[in-house]
Amino acid sequence: FSIIFSIICVFFIKNNLYAQYPETLIRKGNSEYKKEKYQEAEKQYRKANQKDTSNIKALFNLGDALYKQKQYNQAAKVFNDLLSQKLDESIKARVYHNLGNSYLNSAISNDTLNMETKQNIIKQSIDSYKKSLRLQPDDDETRYNYVYANKLLKKIEQQQQNQEQNNK
Repeated sequence: FSIIFSIICVFFIKNNLYAQYPETLIRKGNSEYKKEKYQEAEKQYRKANQKDTSNIKALFNLGDALYKQKQYNQAAKVFNDLLSQKLDESIKARVYHNLGNSYLNSAISNDTLNMETKQNIIKQSIDSYKKSLRLQPDDDETRYNYVYANKLLKKIEQQQQNQEQNNK
């Protein structure tokens, strides 16, 4: 009886420890993400990050989950934090791309920002897209976003000039 009890205890302890590994938590987060349960995915990625703060997948996916929840400022912070990690060029390009998207959507979605702040945030997105394109020049999506952000910036600058002329 004690042998069976010992085997069962070892089995449960082993399974419990395995469930705590960051990769397992990331897989659970990915499963939730695919079901569009972004808050649940965020929780799993945060748990994985607590277990291993240098886990690039956990941080990257956390940023994506926050972005999907329209928490653009928090997503930008996560992507910025990721840039302090040692990343290969393709991952770094994706991080810059996502950082650019986070900045751009932050500027677009926040109606309480004044024009100058909005312009500065869009400039940050443009800079992020540039850095991404330097690493992966063939990325058409990043190039499209870069052009879009530039056009948006010019439009806002034009609106600001028109408003200044109307005020005179």
